[in-house]
Amino acid sequence: MLLKPPLLPAITKALRLPERKLKSMTIAIGMLCGNGAIVAADRRRAHEDGSTTTERKIFAFDGANITFAIADASHDANAAQTLVRKVSSRLGTAAVQGWGDVEPLIADAMTEWYAPFTQAPTTHLIISVLLKGFGVQLYFCEPPNTVLPKPEGYVAAGIGSSVADPLTHLLFGASPMQSRHPQNVLRQIAYLMYRAKKDNIWCGGSTDAVYLDSRRETWRWVNHADMKQAEEASFQLDLVLNSAASATLGYLRCYLSHRYRSATPKRNQRFRNGTWPNSEALKPCSWTAIANRQINFAKRWNRGHA
Repeated sequence: MLLKPPLLPAITKALRLPERKLKSMTIAIGMLCGNGAIVAADRRRAHEDGSTTTERKIFAFDGANITFAIADASHDANAAQTLVRKVSSRLGTAAVQGWGDVEPLIADAMTEWYAPFTQAPTTHLIISVLLKGFGVQLYFCEPPNTVLPKPEGYVAAGIGSSVADPLTHLLFGASPMQSRHPQNVLRQIAYLMYRAKKDNIWCGGSTDAVYLDSRRETWRWVNHADMKQAEEASFQLDLVLNSAASATLGYLRCYLSHRYRSATPKRNQRFRNGTWPNSEALKPCSWTAIANRQINFAKRWNRGHA
């Protein structure tokens, strides 16, 4: 009697997970300040094949009653520049009457650029808009139709944002960006650029920065030499932070060790009323004063260091 061969389980085709969108190998930062906004970006562009080129990623434009700056973060330089041209053409030629007109114009331009692609390259834009008579706004944009205002006054794009974002919230997030002097904001951007280039090999080259002046209702390029000097001096803030952390944690360890020894009962002593014997309030240790001095020094550096 012949036996039937066992039935093999049906082989199903494995489903592939959707590809994760990679961040562009660059760093672009936008910040509001007391009299306008500043947008900055590095000049190194890393392509998908691993090659790198040096090129400018920031463009500034003037319209009838609008002035704006655009920084792009993308692997595809030609596609990004095409998108920048479309957005600038829409904003520069339209009769913008208020902030409600800005977002639809940007979204329409990005949708038109995105439509012919079967798979569009990952592209992000940081746009700072100076609308005459209304002030300045920052936007984070991603095709096809993401236009996100940033009223908190800070936005970053590209792979370097993983370095800049936590540093900004930790060091510079205590007060509103709009209340800070443009020189202070430029030094903050220089420090973030320095750290992004130091901590990520895909960020590099010189830094381009443009300042939108809401008082004069115009834009100006930041001097490359000044930006380079500010970035080179930024290592001093790292030294201050390292010193403050070492002093704080070192004295904290001594404080906790002293508190543990004071709270540990000696041999042959008994508890009284549920408390440690000879319990007394500990005097505050001097590590807090040293940490405060270090933090105040960092604040003075941020206010006045050139």
